[in-house]
Amino acid sequence: MSGDRNILGPTVAIKDDVKYLSLTIGGSGGATGNYGVKYVKRGNLVTMTIPNGTVNVTGVGTIVLSGVPVNIRPANANFAFGRLINSGVNIDGGILVTTGGDIQLWVSAAVANFSIGPGGLFDAATMSWFTV
Repeated sequence: MSGDRNILGPTVAIKDDVKYLSLTIGGSGGATGNYGVKYVKRGNLVTMTIPNGTVNVTGVGTIVLSGVPVNIRPANANFAFGRLINSGVNIDGGILVTTGGDIQLWVSAAVANFSIGPGGLFDAATMSWFTV
């Protein structure tokens, strides 16, 4: 159309810096091992995808993925709801990314513990947050 102007300026291609990270599985539920996640950091915005998967919870308790590097930790704790598995049953649960570098999985928003048996994420979860 005559008179149109590009008010946004020139288009700039931004290459996503996709990285993969192995987190340590722990928590009071007795699960151990490693769990791989994918993240992208652009400026101070981080988007992390935690794939679906289960671990063997050997005692009533929590599932914690630890080892989120300091440079991608959230400025404030970041909470989301997700579809989880508790003792082999699909449930609604909570996912908390802490400023201390942990990703905590909870059976409900009321921060309940997992039961003995398979526990973890039924569906992959993608969360975004701002770093410090």
